[in-house]
Amino acid sequence: MKTFPLTIVLPAMLLLGLTAATFAQDNNFPKIRKSPVGQQVWKMGMKEFLRSFSDGAGTSFWIGQEFLTKQVRAAWDISDEQHKQIQLSLHNALRENPEISKLQAEINSFHRLGMNVDHVDEETMIYIQDTLQKTVSSLNNIAGNNMENALTSEQIRKMKESQLANMGSMWIFSLSMFEALDLTDDQKREMENIRKELEPEFEQALNNLVDDEFVLLNMVWDTLEKEGITEMQSNLDEIAMREKLLTENSEYKKIYEKIQSQSQSFSSKFKIKMFDVLTDSQWTRLQRLIDDPPEYAKIFGKEVRKMRGDEEKPSAWQPGPNSWRPGDPIPEGYRQQRQERGRFPRNVQSE
Repeated sequence: MKTFPLTIVLPAMLLLGLTAATFAQDNNFPKIRKSPVGQQVWKMGMKEFLRSFSDGAGTSFWIGQEFLTKQVRAAWDISDEQHKQIQLSLHNALRENPEISKLQAEINSFHRLGMNVDHVDEETMIYIQDTLQKTVSSLNNIAGNNMENALTSEQIRKMKESQLANMGSMWIFSLSMFEALDLTDDQKREMENIRKELEPEFEQALNNLVDDEFVLLNMVWDTLEKEGITEMQSNLDEIAMREKLLTENSEYKKIYEKIQSQSQSFSSKFKIKMFDVLTDSQWTRLQRLIDDPPEYAKIFGKEVRKMRGDEEKPSAWQPGPNSWRPGDPIPEGYRQQRQERGRFPRNVQSE
């Protein structure tokens, strides 16, 4: 069974390709990893992307991914013409938008700086982080606007329902997917309050994730360089090396399993708090999506699991009452409590 986490693949396909070239271009990594500044810039870029994905860029992110095959787009009733329209609009917006062009030029200079110096002052690092935040925010706005202009509300609903049905395959997910359950304004505010409440834990989870992923990627390149490989021809080369290390290198496997465990721990806490916001009828709809997903959600889920390398599931799992099996979006203990008590109201100003 192939096993590699979603976080391994994300650096190679970050937000519409632009951030991929800037933050995680693998063939620059041998230089980046040897510079303290390069390491900081790489990590900040990864964190900004993952943070933005959680804040709301999740739905628009998926439509720009190469892994979304024609079969998935057809399942969402997205025509080839619509897909080409979205890609062309993105290309034109990125090429013609003066703000993006300026930010991209600055980030490219940071990228070169990070490969060639060992130290910059704190003020410069703050400026770099601010520029990264502005870039990701601008990209998110462009992607979201293009998606809304090109797709119908029904198509967007199918995309969000597909994410809900497969949330167990993603430890970082966008709150926007819950909009498929017809949230009220009060519920949206409540979820946003929860997100703010968990912000310190989320930031710590992000730091741990990116630090560990940096270690894994270093191990990949250590092995490649020992084999005389100075650059990778495609993302498949990196995936193949990661699979090899996961099988043959006990230290790599240990760090990989640490990422999985820590990610799942935060994800489960975050999801349960989101579930508590839902009304009983919304909760029923969510369970139905997860337990008996529509065909378009099944097709999307198959592609996500393929990307993760999780097409096969271990059969020896014996869950306890509050356990959370990897890939399962709802722990059995929560289902039982919810059935017994109904919605768990939270004390929020709007109620």
